[in-house]
Amino acid sequence: MNTFILRINSTVLICILMSCASTGNFKTLQQKAQKGDAYSQNKLGILYERGEGVVKSDSLAVYWYRKAAEQGEMYAQNNLGIMYTDGRGVRQDYSEAAKWYGKAAIQNYDWAQYNLGNLYRFGRGITKNLEEGFRLMQLASEQGNTDAKQVLALMYLEGTGVAKNPTLAHDIFIRLSKNSNVYTQRFSQHHLGRMNRFGLGIPQDYDKAYNWLHKSADLGFHPAQFMLGAMYSLGEGGRKDTTKSIGWYTKAATEGHRESQFVLGSKYSRGNGVPKDNAKAMAWYLKAAERGHSGALNNIGEMYRLGSGVPQSFSKAIEWYNKAIEKKSAIAYSNLGELYEAGQGFPVDTAEAFKNYLKAIELGSGLPVKRLFEYHMAKQNPAEAYVYVLLAKSDKLETYNEEIRRDFENLLLQESTIMQRLSEQERALAEQKANKLLSPEPKDKVEE
Repeated sequence: MNTFILRINSTVLICILMSCASTGNFKTLQQKAQKGDAYSQNKLGILYERGEGVVKSDSLAVYWYRKAAEQGEMYAQNNLGIMYTDGRGVRQDYSEAAKWYGKAAIQNYDWAQYNLGNLYRFGRGITKNLEEGFRLMQLASEQGNTDAKQVLALMYLEGTGVAKNPTLAHDIFIRLSKNSNVYTQRFSQHHLGRMNRFGLGIPQDYDKAYNWLHKSADLGFHPAQFMLGAMYSLGEGGRKDTTKSIGWYTKAATEGHRESQFVLGSKYSRGNGVPKDNAKAMAWYLKAAERGHSGALNNIGEMYRLGSGVPQSFSKAIEWYNKAIEKKSAIAYSNLGELYEAGQGFPVDTAEAFKNYLKAIELGSGLPVKRLFEYHMAKQNPAEAYVYVLLAKSDKLETYNEEIRRDFENLLLQESTIMQRLSEQERALAEQKANKLLSPEPKDKVEE
């Protein structure tokens, strides 16, 4: 579920629970709901959703939300939209969610405007429309919805759905950083720190970045804790401090921040800032993998492939690589291709290896480029090898480390020699192939 989709208006929920479950008026509420009172039907749906005073039942929550929503009760319409967004009590259906959010949004319900705005922003269940997403966020913001104001600030900062305006974004974040709600405070403080760190529309200022990020991190905001870990690790602003870096990463990771878990796994795997410890690396990778981190899934596969801290097992490596591939991991595709080519865990299958290599490139990885170049040169096929020279020339592929960057530089040194061996038609065809790999045709849209 998208982070910005709220489950329910907490203020309304508190009032409902106090007036219904805690006072023992459930039977009265149920009778009113059964007689068609939309307000009571919505309240009854909330009680079933939360399991307050009744056995928790998403299906019964949906039943009562729908009863109320069909009568035009805007809170119920929004709540029903949330159930469709989450796939609780019903099959997940973003289109149906958008329909119910839309009915409540027309009645000027700010949370429905906010939720529908996010569906437009991410193109879930409806055609992606950043401008409409911005318009709906603006409507919710005008009613004082602070979550919508946060999103508006981000949209101004990034120039999505509206003209880029980092000055206005900064002003909004400053105001929100003083909000009484701690979640609003820490979110805004984090982004103020980020803006100062990278100089996003304002002069770069590491001192201010550290100040804002510490405020947010002290309030428990994991992205701020993660960013402090990175800044202390890199020594930005002259403040290199490995102990503080590992401390912030560990704090966020211990509380479930998967990116911090992944970074700690990498650090223990390489002995970067901490003693090398494959057991700890695997433990952190597994925690990140449980949360769906594709890099962690891939790296667990790599540890099994190499036998790093675990018994070497190509079958387990393949299993973890495939889990990473389900998350569209380009590196995992490349690694799986290497197993096919080497005959590790599979019979040697060059065709399958190259299929995986090409998929890795389509997803933005530069890892297989050198290998494919060398293969085609060995086969005396300079026209095909030239495709990979062109890919090395592109700035669209991730090079990951200095070794791959040097490989790319060496490929470029051979460009003029190879070009002399090709006809104009062969060069044009190679350019077409390279462009196709860098910009693969979109697949048929699959309904989420």
